[in-house]
Amino acid sequence: PHWRDLWPDLVPDPSAAALRRLALDGGDMARLIQHLRDLRPVRLGGVEDPDPTPDEAWLLALFAAHRRGDGASYAFLLLSRLDRSRASSVHFLVCRAALALEVAG
Repeated sequence: PHWRDLWPDLVPDPSAAALRRLALDGGDMARLIQHLRDLRPVRLGGVEDPDPTPDEAWLLALFAAHRRGDGASYAFLLLSRLDRSRASSVHFLVCRAALALEVAG
């Protein structure tokens, strides 16, 4: 098992600020955000905004479910905003962006 599985409380929840930084860097998070924007409107907050937007809160919940391995919550969150065919196209990008978000914290 990975150390995160043994001590999940040691893994900090990523912040909206980290998500916003990664969305600007042109990497996996930026590709995910652009893909989502191609499917539906997505609004990210400004760098100085203290609270996450509803879209950021959804993404952070999606990443948290992914990190916990909570497939039911993950599927619910994906399908709450995307139809099944679009959700499957987003899944691969979510997996890649989740790793970047975890590292960025």
